Amino acid sequence: MLFATLTLLVSRRRCKIAMWILIAWFVLNVTSAIILLTTNIIVYLGRIWILQAVGQVVAHGLPPSARRWMRRGDEKAA
Repeated sequence: MLFATLTLLVSRRRCKIAMWILIAWFVLNVTSAIILLTTNIIVYLGRIWILQAVGQVVAHGLPPSARRWMRRGDEKAA
């Protein structure tokens, strides 16, 4: 629920704080997935977190038009 709320805040309201919280959450997920995979505690859970991290990398690697939108550059151009 929190993830969905933060995503909506970023996508609909251009909330920079929510964006940075999502990025920090991504770093924590990657770190814990690496720890799980290297210690072999729960391998399948680590794989799921890695797949989730790949999805977040794709989402955070925003295209230039999305970066302009987050900086409100689209309003200045119009």
